[in-house]
Amino acid sequence: MVVRSVKRKYLSEDTSSEYFGPEANACSIEMYNALKDPYRAAPENKIPVPLPHETTRASPMAEKILDELDDPIREVLKECGVKVVFHMRAERLWQRGFPERAKDTVIITTHDTDAVRWKAAAQCVFEIVQERASPAGLQMRVEIRNPELMYNDESEIVRRDTPALRTFQLIEPYVEAQVEKHSVQWTSIAYHNRHRRFQSTPLTPTVIIFVRPGSRHIWSLVEEQIRKEIVSVSVPDDVEVNVEILPGFITLCASMNQEPTKAKLLDIDYLSAIPTNGASISTELDSKAAESLGPVVFYQADGEVERTKCFLTCYHVIESGDPQGRRTNKDKGIGLEGRKVFRQITVEHPAKYDAEHTRAIVSAQLAAGQDPNSRNTRTLQILDRFAAAKGLGNVKHASGHWVNEANRRMDWALVALKSPGPGDDMQNKPALAKDIPLPFLEGLQFLYNPEPKDTIKTLGSIFKDDVVVKTGRSTRATVGQVNQMRRKIDWGKGVTSHEIEVKSLASGQPFASGGDSGSMVYNLKFQWVGLLFGADVYADMGYVTPAEDIANDIKEKTGGTITLV
Repeated sequence: MVVRSVKRKYLSEDTSSEYFGPEANACSIEMYNALKDPYRAAPENKIPVPLPHETTRASPMAEKILDELDDPIREVLKECGVKVVFHMRAERLWQRGFPERAKDTVIITTHDTDAVRWKAAAQCVFEIVQERASPAGLQMRVEIRNPELMYNDESEIVRRDTPALRTFQLIEPYVEAQVEKHSVQWTSIAYHNRHRRFQSTPLTPTVIIFVRPGSRHIWSLVEEQIRKEIVSVSVPDDVEVNVEILPGFITLCASMNQEPTKAKLLDIDYLSAIPTNGASISTELDSKAAESLGPVVFYQADGEVERTKCFLTCYHVIESGDPQGRRTNKDKGIGLEGRKVFRQITVEHPAKYDAEHTRAIVSAQLAAGQDPNSRNTRTLQILDRFAAAKGLGNVKHASGHWVNEANRRMDWALVALKSPGPGDDMQNKPALAKDIPLPFLEGLQFLYNPEPKDTIKTLGSIFKDDVVVKTGRSTRATVGQVNQMRRKIDWGKGVTSHEIEVKSLASGQPFASGGDSGSMVYNLKFQWVGLLFGADVYADMGYVTPAEDIANDIKEKTGGTITLV
């Protein structure tokens, strides 16, 4: 049999828009996907905010303008043939990862299925709105959408022993060859099952080529060439495969540089006197970032009897601690293969970024006489205790950045805890079920129910299809499932790798986000199975280095061994 290909229709339009390039039919990836979706419309030479997008409440002025113009807008929509206006609202919208592009947007929701005049209608509404908004110094957007018909697909993992998996495994090299051939600015290649978000529609096996947002190409040509290549492959199953080219990128969770990590308020419910897995950390030199404390381990050097209590996190979490040696450390690691550690990198808990933010808020509340149950007083006492310790520990060994023989990124750091110090009593604890949002635990209530006394003491393997839990600083405890297919990622400068991909089990909620780098990942047997290092902000995916790979790399590069506390 051969693969059959399905696709969304691409509707070309006038190429005078800023989204088109100088070559005929070349356009931005955002325009290309907008032209595939007739059920979202923006004014002339504009496109709707690309999905996935983030929203917050619109400015009071935008809400006032929409309220005042409600009747004129409805009249214009009626004249343009938009017959059933279900709802109108103002929201502040931006493409996920680009908060600097946020604007107040009038969103018009309709159940109409005839979208022929929607763009003209959006243009008329935009002119009415902007006439009122411009004197107030506002630049607003307008969008008309049918939420039931608009493109809003989401990804699910590929499972074992399925026609989709067998097909993907056979077509994978052909897809990658075509992507390389066309020299597109690709960032990763994914193999997922797709379906409409929040609907029980059939799963469609889909090859997704993610490209750098804003990149321009003749995307219809690239997509067609990939389709032709995969339908020529002989496969044992009768399978329809879709091909999508979407904007997106994989980022290290400590460098979600398109959308900076926000400082976290460390109230007494989160800030423990004893640091815990997922606690806020940073180097002493870094006051603008906060990441995650990973698994707590004993490190035993080769030939030594004594063990050193340590914790693991990602190398990219601690690399800011040695600005002068950063390039060397990235290439050669820290303290590996007998090399001395030339600069001591101290890791603090909590991160300065979070500690200063918390201290400012709590102190202001105390000054205003607000201290319910002495919560604010106790918070400051804990912060003072950690500040007096002058660091939680020092980096003993670290991998730098490189790709191992299994074609996976090595990105770990081993931090020796100060003793005596705040980390003396640290243990590895699974998150309690009550501390995990309910959408992540749907169907797992009887499979995941740890007791407060339970600890994570053994290292395990991470298997495809496994359900795993992550405990991190930003998104805290989340649950996901391991995809059968690996994600190919382009790290730049000719470096690529195939990484373990974990899909969030809660639709629309990320498995990981900025600030979660270094998080411990464990399975339902309470075995440590991996270290989280990256995320896909567009598809609610996280990327994990297997615990076995890290333990083996430490053994090979330092001669020592690690065991869980």
